[in-house]
Amino acid sequence: MQTNVKPVNYSQKQTFRFGLSLTSAYFCTVNFHSPPHTVKLLFSLITLISSALLLPQALRAESAVYDCACVDESPSFPGGDRAMLSFINSTREYPDDALAEGAQGRVTCSFIVKTDGSLCSINVIRGVHTSLDREAVRIISNMPRWQAGRKGGAAVPVYYVLSIPFRIY
Repeated sequence: MQTNVKPVNYSQKQTFRFGLSLTSAYFCTVNFHSPPHTVKLLFSLITLISSALLLPQALRAESAVYDCACVDESPSFPGGDRAMLSFINSTREYPDDALAEGAQGRVTCSFIVKTDGSLCSINVIRGVHTSLDREAVRIISNMPRWQAGRKGGAAVPVYYVLSIPFRIY
């Protein structure tokens, strides 16, 4: 039995243009010399990947978090650095297991000071010991509201890095 099947010419150039735009345009042109079903599959895959990668970036652009070096006025602990050291020293509790193991050093943490002065997204950048890392996060979590950073006279969220010292005396 013979059917009317025509050979398909896959050498034709097919061009697709796609983009994602929330705050700015992201466009890419892709050329395929492949069968149509492969082109559709690749197009779907590229769209999915670009959405996954670019959407968080676009959302971050809408609610930008600034570095301390890029703002007019850096965020500050109420009462200044001396008050912050006093708060850390009065709040810090040395964990028993870290004390027994003789663990000491500086736990470096990052966090964001939001426009209302509250702290969020607390992360350990460089830890010393698991329980010391947890204690540093607890200390920062219990801090009072800071004075927000400012850029152009307006309060802006600012990325901040702070080291909490742990010493055995």
